[in-house]
Amino acid sequence: MALTADLKTDHAVIQQQLDLFEERLRTSPRQPAIEGMCHSLTRLLEEHIRKEEQLLAPYAHRIQPELRSRTMHDHADERTLLRDLNALFAARVKLPTSTVALHLFRLIDELREHMAEEEHEVFPAVEKAEEEVRPGAAVPLPPLITEQMSA
Repeated sequence: MALTADLKTDHAVIQQQLDLFEERLRTSPRQPAIEGMCHSLTRLLEEHIRKEEQLLAPYAHRIQPELRSRTMHDHADERTLLRDLNALFAARVKLPTSTVALHLFRLIDELREHMAEEEHEVFPAVEKAEEEVRPGAAVPLPPLITEQMSA
């Protein structure tokens, strides 16, 4: 539970940032402000995704394969969209603000959906796996890794 509690706290911080970001997009969608928000969101998400993947990795084999796959795919999509937008900003490509805003609204919706899915499906599976491992014990490695280590 400690693992997921920390990640849920991260989700709350990200949600607050998304709310601010969305409000600014609606009220004052100027490119310099949007660019700064994209860079901030990128850093925040990269840090969170890295932490999430590191903390959840020992439990990955205990989570349904389709949830694992979907989560990894979502992370890749989110990273790609932000990376593409930041690359355009860095190249000083002038895009219509409405186009950038449309993509960012979509990203915000996807991030919210992704976090809700993690909290309702992935985190409970991790919490269950955490409970199955007695406190202080090493988390068992998946069979493939164990086999490779003994070879």
